[in-house]
Amino acid sequence: AATRRAVAGADIVYHCAARVSDWGPWKTFEQEAVASTRNLVEACRAAQVGRLLHVSSISVYGHPKIRPGQVIDETMPLGQKFWLWDYYPRAKMLAEQIAWDYAPNVTVVRPSWIYGPRDRLTVPRLIPALQERRVPIIGTGDNLLNIIYVGDVAAGAILAANHPQAAGQAYNLCSEGEISQRDMLNCLTDFLGLPRITRRVYYWVAMRFAFMKEFFARLLCSKKPPAITRRAIFLIGRPTQYSIAKA
Repeated sequence: AATRRAVAGADIVYHCAARVSDWGPWKTFEQEAVASTRNLVEACRAAQVGRLLHVSSISVYGHPKIRPGQVIDETMPLGQKFWLWDYYPRAKMLAEQIAWDYAPNVTVVRPSWIYGPRDRLTVPRLIPALQERRVPIIGTGDNLLNIIYVGDVAAGAILAANHPQAAGQAYNLCSEGEISQRDMLNCLTDFLGLPRITRRVYYWVAMRFAFMKEFFARLLCSKKPPAITRRAIFLIGRPTQYSIAKA
């Protein structure tokens, strides 16, 4: 009922709400991403909202195996090879599927790693780890990051929501890779007055180590995430393989 009151009289509804985390029980992800989207779509339908702009994520693609030089565009099937306990991308994929029920008056945007004001999840967790000298370079450090400024994502969402031809369409909203992992870490350590990182860890070693940390944290029913998770390693160590040509 509260959702229906919120959207009453709206021409465009922006749906950005979900649990954004790499930790927590599935029930929480389901309630805050899947059930909330179902409620909102029903409310938009009752209010006859002109356009629903649904904020999804590039994580909905999962981990598809792609050839060298291939990029992930909006035609790539969703939900490929999700990891064990990979609740965030699963919930975002299910939420997006529900949002498509509002077609043709729905537009979906899929941002990548977002940074900027009000970030309480990624950079705020990275800073203490840097200060405690717990962060290595993953792999060679030359991989370009899909990191994008929050204001650019907001601008992209507004453009997509108002563009007549964007109805019924999905768009990747990410960068094509403007900074490497090593350059970003150097930027942060320089700003914090810390020595630059020289220690390196193979990507596959870091992923296996993170899995073991997650395994024992799950075994102990920890409510707090372990110091390192696979998704954190994936964010900073993955290559840039997402196309923004359509956007």
